[in-house]
Amino acid sequence: MIFGEAEYEAMRNLLSNQKYQPIRLHPTQKGIVSIWILDNKESTAGPYRTVEVYLHVSPVKDGVRLAVEYNDNPANLIYSLFGKLPEESRMYMLNNFATPTHDISKLLDDKILGVQQETIDVEKTIYTKDDDRLVFKFVDAEGRHLIEGTINEQKKNSWLEYFKNGWQIIKGLGLSGVLDLRDAPVVTLRIASPVNSKSRSTLLHVHTNFEKATFRAFDANDGDSIVLSPESELGRQLSSLGFEPKYVAHLPLYQDAIVVPSDQSEGA
Repeated sequence: MIFGEAEYEAMRNLLSNQKYQPIRLHPTQKGIVSIWILDNKESTAGPYRTVEVYLHVSPVKDGVRLAVEYNDNPANLIYSLFGKLPEESRMYMLNNFATPTHDISKLLDDKILGVQQETIDVEKTIYTKDDDRLVFKFVDAEGRHLIEGTINEQKKNSWLEYFKNGWQIIKGLGLSGVLDLRDAPVVTLRIASPVNSKSRSTLLHVHTNFEKATFRAFDANDGDSIVLSPESELGRQLSSLGFEPKYVAHLPLYQDAIVVPSDQSEGA
């Protein structure tokens, strides 16, 4: 997972008819965007790979801000995931694409929540991982680049990174944040869709396994990269928001389960 900053006003404009406001990184004029790159080896639809892009938002009319000052500490970007904003925090699905399987609709009809899904060229999709790095590349059915990048896998294993990242989390989330990360391996995320014709948004509660997760700063000077194509809708969306990657979460035991029926909704 790659968490990053985006321009708060640009996010507000994008959400102007969506009943949601971005969560603001106080005292800046920044919001939070996350890109989830998942290699699902087992699911009810079979194995598949997917990229999901979320804006971190709130249904509160006047919006909410983080209770702690951001001060360029990238650990604050995961503040809303660990019980800090349990009722007000939502993950608004901006975009989603996946490698197709013989029956992917069984899994994604509900999860994509009405978001247009790109068709992926499986043969040109790259996802390789070893002890040194993770390399990923997604290409659509017409041969157009969607997203690609590299994550340095060595950094998360060093003692220096362990203590550095632990200190960032303590500063950003407090001691309770550290306990959340250690003792709450299952996190409930609230994923919201765009509003429908009745000004309602589908809301899913998803239990996500964060067990053995590791966190660190995104470091473009040490092997981390992400490239978004202006040819793709995703690239244009994130460019218009001024997206800048800041933090990386690695979930080796990632699993999720939808625990609320897909017809639950909220809005006007």
